[in-house]
Amino acid sequence: SVTDSNGCRLDSFAIINEANEISLDFIAISPICRYDESILSIDISNSTYNTYTILLEDSILNSFVIDTNGLLIPEGTPIILSPNFSREVYIVSLTDDEGCTQYFNDDVHIEVKQLPQLTLDDIDVCKGEPSFLLNSATPIGGVYFIDNEENDYFDVENLQIGSHNIRYEYTDASTFPFCSNEIEKIITINAPPDADFLFSPQHTDINDPNILFRDNSSNDIFNAVWDLGDSTIIYDELSFWHTYSDIGTYTIKYYVTNQNNCIDSAIHNLTINPVYRTYIPSSFTPNNDNINDYFYPSITGVNNYNMKIYDRWGGIIYNEDNGSWDGKINNNLIANGVYAYCITVLDFKDKPFIYRGLITIY
Repeated sequence: SVTDSNGCRLDSFAIINEANEISLDFIAISPICRYDESILSIDISNSTYNTYTILLEDSILNSFVIDTNGLLIPEGTPIILSPNFSREVYIVSLTDDEGCTQYFNDDVHIEVKQLPQLTLDDIDVCKGEPSFLLNSATPIGGVYFIDNEENDYFDVENLQIGSHNIRYEYTDASTFPFCSNEIEKIITINAPPDADFLFSPQHTDINDPNILFRDNSSNDIFNAVWDLGDSTIIYDELSFWHTYSDIGTYTIKYYVTNQNNCIDSAIHNLTINPVYRTYIPSSFTPNNDNINDYFYPSITGVNNYNMKIYDRWGGIIYNEDNGSWDGKINNNLIANGVYAYCITVLDFKDKPFIYRGLITIY
């Protein structure tokens, strides 16, 4: 009522409608694994409205428009939270269409199980290395996938050169819910070098023991090691000369490595022959006195020869390779006299040298 100074009075009336006191129940799916979703189930009771604005605190304050069944408007889906760590979720307030707000002090605990921590330590390999079982991942007990196919055998021999995706999936059965995690890594099968080398001259002898070595490998070479067979080691040279100091056969080993640290090797034998000489005696005495009892050529540089002995009518009475004649035919001493011979010697290049002459038996 309002009365002015003149005694005039005015009465005014208004009707105030008080909103119903509502109740709210809510629960959240818990526990969950990290990166999984926790669905909030909200139920509003004793309501005269179907639309509410709810303030929800989950590390930050968020506002959602929901109906009395707790479903988002207009989506018609529940509120979904994805916390990374265990925490409390608070319902702060609920406001109806008339602007009436009711404050709450309710909360729900969402327990978040952390995912298992995985490692995968397999490294790149070179084509030609042995195949192997994938077993470097931790914790053990998971499942391996190679190029999206379940498999734990890395078949280097049959897989193509290039990159291959390795995935490891592991489920922690000691927690509820069973939390799973996965880790991926690219393993590359690198192409190895193709080691080869050339050397010359071959054949050669001790009069010309200077040998030229030259790399003949395919693919790029990052470094090289030469083992020349005479205790000489040469590093990272692709072409060079080397002089050998003695006769013999030397095993040359050549190791090359490319930029992917893949290794290949090549092995060849090199021969430094002695200087070739042949001496053929003109007589011998097969009388078992251990002096000059056999006839044969004395050869320096090679040991391969064929010797034929002829009687006075041209018949062959001896024909042997690398042998010595004791002056006998069928274990019987031949008569003293002069006999013809033909000796064929093969040098270190397999070139034949033929010597013909006469041998006298005393």
